[in-house]
Amino acid sequence: MYGNDQTVGDFLAQQETQPYLDAVAIYERLIPIFRMRLEQIADFEKLEPREFYRRAVREALAESNHDPNPIIDALFDADRIVGRFDDSSAQIEAHVRAIEAMIQNESDPQCLAAASALLSVSLGHLPASARNSPLTCTDKK
Repeated sequence: MYGNDQTVGDFLAQQETQPYLDAVAIYERLIPIFRMRLEQIADFEKLEPREFYRRAVREALAESNHDPNPIIDALFDADRIVGRFDDSSAQIEAHVRAIEAMIQNESDPQCLAAASALLSVSLGHLPASARNSPLTCTDKK
């Protein structure tokens, strides 16, 4: 079916993945915004960083008995947050702007960290690397 001379680019083009990859790039812009906001509000003089991040990842990946998180809910319901657009890229841009506003207005660092971890995992990053990656806040010891 596929020849040995096919490139990764050829395969991705055949699978029509470009719109998905473009959307991932737009949503990845939220990661440094999460990080900056967490650096503003998380007091790592009082919080133990490893436990903080462990709880955030556990909360982000919980299938049941998780705390309500309006940012996580908003991440996965663009229609409710910004309405339905005919142009999907315009809807994605509006959704990212709405999420950014939610991040800036959130004062609970655990809520932000859980949402950041879930977004990171949803974009293809490993949960074990979330704590030390530039995708979430830095580990301040």
